[in-house]
Order: sequence, then structure tokens, then C-alpha cells
Amino acid sequence: MRKILVVEDDKMLLSLIMEILENNGFRPEGAENGKEALDLFYRHGADLIICDVLMPMMNGYELLQEIRKSAQGYVPFILLTGKSERADFRKGMELGADDFIPKPFSEEELLGAVLAQLKKWNSFGFAQFQEKMGYSEITVRQEVPMRTLGLDDRILLSVDNQPKILKINDLKCISALGDYTNVFTSEGKFIVRRSMKEWEELLPAKFFIRIHRSTIINLDFVSKIEKLFNRSYKVYLQNIPKPFIISRRYGNKFKEKFS
Repeated sequence: MRKILVVEDDKMLLSLIMEILENNGFRPEGAENGKEALDLFYRHGADLIICDVLMPMMNGYELLQEIRKSAQGYVPFILLTGKSERADFRKGMELGADDFIPKPFSEEELLGAVLAQLKKWNSFGFAQFQEKMGYSEITVRQEVPMRTLGLDDRILLSVDNQPKILKINDLKCISALGDYTNVFTSEGKFIVRRSMKEWEELLPAKFFIRIHRSTIINLDFVSKIEKLFNRSYKVYLQNIPKPFIISRRYGNKFKEKFS
């Protein structure tokens, strides 16, 4: 049974990740900061490390550097981050990270990344890694694309500092709220720290469409559409009394969905 060290300062999210791993045949061990994780790694070792970037005492980048300095430090290292800037990905890869998982992520994304890294390292081996990498040379990815999810996928979000799993097909609408977004579901409305651009890349375009610079809707929840005088429209979604405006900029794309 493969041992996976999970490092996350959000206790609920840490518990949820460990539960997912345990339910899928892994042996997870948890730490709430980098210093605790480093101690566990030196004492117990690990076959793979999943680590948040922003943490107190020792962040994910610092932990990665310390792990790579050690004699047993060549283990797969996956970083979890809410950041999506290319510079952040580059920094992690330059320090020796093997993969990034941007938050929020689905259970399938988490398990897929874990299995891919374990398979790669099993076939590659420590000696070959040293020979190819010259102990310090790191190949930097030019871009880490975000995977588009399907309707049957689930995503793991942090809502009020608590982890919450939402089904993609239950998302009715996303609306901008400064640096955050309002997420409307059949359970209610949640505030999530994720940009509209990130949501647009994440959600399946066949079912979700941007109707305004501040709004994305799920077409399966459209109940009524009304035309306005200025060649724009307003759309009503199931069980949401207030309509959403379809701006002229996005009107043609919206009509193409029904042509």
C-alpha cells in the first residue's frame, strides 16, 4: 500500500483529501504545516507528497526545497494551489515539483495526478532520475493547462474555510464578486475565491456559457428568455427569481447555442 504524505493547513480539506486517498487504496499521513511534514518525512518516508503552497511556518515551496536537499528526497511532489499565474507554476517546477493541481479540483483530478506520478516514478526509478536530471537540472513546463470538467464530475471547493464537494451538473450560475465569485446551486449560493476566467476554462462549454462579463450560466437551468429593446436579452433560471442580463457582446454566442 503506497504511503502518501498530505500537507494542508486547512484541517477539513486535509481530512477530506486523506479520506479520498484512503478510500482508493492508499495509506495517507497528514500534516498541517511544512515543518511538521518535514519531520514526518524524515521519520516515516513517503512514496508521494501532496502539498499546499500557502501555509504558515514553512510554505510549500520551502518544504519542496528541503525535501529535494535530502538523500531520500527524490519522491513525486504535487503542489496544490489556488494560484493560476504562469510564474507560480514556473517557480514550483524550477524548485523540482512534478505537478500542480489548481484549486478547486475534482476527486478524479486528484487521483489522476497521483496515479500518473506513481506510474512515472515506478518506471523511471531513482538512478535514472539522477542520471537524466544531473541532480539539479529541472525541465520547466511552459504551461500547465486546466482540465475542462464534464457534467458528471465533482469539484472540491473551500466555502467559508470549509471544504465542500459540488457536482458540476448542479451548478446553475456563476457571477462575479470582486476577487470572488457567487456560485448558485440547488443547495443555495456560495462565495468562492476563483475568477470568472478560471470558471470559464473549467466548465464544459457545451452546457455552460458566458452571457455577460460577470455571469456564466448553465443552459440546462434556463426556464425563460425575454428579448429587450436594445438587442439584448434577459434570461430566467430555475428557482432563481431575479433574471440575468445577456449583454449584446455575448448575445450572438448565446443564440448560436440554440440554432
